[in-house]
Amino acid sequence: MKQLQKDRWNHGIAHNEKDRSVQAFLERTGTDDYIQAAPEMMKEDVLDKENLHAFLQEFAEKRGFSQTLDALAYAELQHEGQYRSGKKHIPYICHPMMVAVQAISMGFEDDSLLAACLLHDVLEDCGVEPDELPVADDTVKIVKLLTRDKETGCTESGRDAYYTAIAEIPEAVIVKLLDRSSNLSDMAMGFSRRKMLLYLEETKRWIYPLIEKAEEYYPEKRAQILTLKYHMISIQRTVERLGNENCVTVLKP
Repeated sequence: MKQLQKDRWNHGIAHNEKDRSVQAFLERTGTDDYIQAAPEMMKEDVLDKENLHAFLQEFAEKRGFSQTLDALAYAELQHEGQYRSGKKHIPYICHPMMVAVQAISMGFEDDSLLAACLLHDVLEDCGVEPDELPVADDTVKIVKLLTRDKETGCTESGRDAYYTAIAEIPEAVIVKLLDRSSNLSDMAMGFSRRKMLLYLEETKRWIYPLIEKAEEYYPEKRAQILTLKYHMISIQRTVERLGNENCVTVLKP
């Protein structure tokens, strides 16, 4: 497995010789701040897989984040051939990579948290077991918390249990909020109107309380968390307004 991961990294490095490296971007824009560079770099092509990979790899290497490097290679391998819902045929791996980049742009420089961002969907979507994840036990615990139970995850009691467990671990709260923010941004590409409304109902009931938990856990990042909250509420109000104008009522599960 380790050799396979190294091969994936080498593939990534070769892939990014087209002046896509973070260092080249930093030199081109005259900054040496990775945190500032994250959102600026994404402007060039927000869902470019190579661009995202290059940024995350160099960021993790610079800080010696071995879990993030292992998670990046493993997530790319497991999500290979998967695509986001919709007609744009966006590689699925762009979603967890974007979640990790968002975490970095908010100032979360934590190896375990970033690795969990990258791995948060592999147990649920890729048929792997927790003991196969190439990360430390505390990171495995976060990923397991973020994975819904296939039998009960869509029931009301199952959702209650799922979100209650997440609320107990600060890193899991942040990854879940970033994941939901990303999915809300992308839902117009592949969600039906009914699914959008159901997703918003779940967001209001279970995700907004997690925002309050995040503010308790990370008071120094209250401004960044407020930005996430504003983003979610803005999308919610827009979709509900469009729904009301079309005489659409919110559907219950």
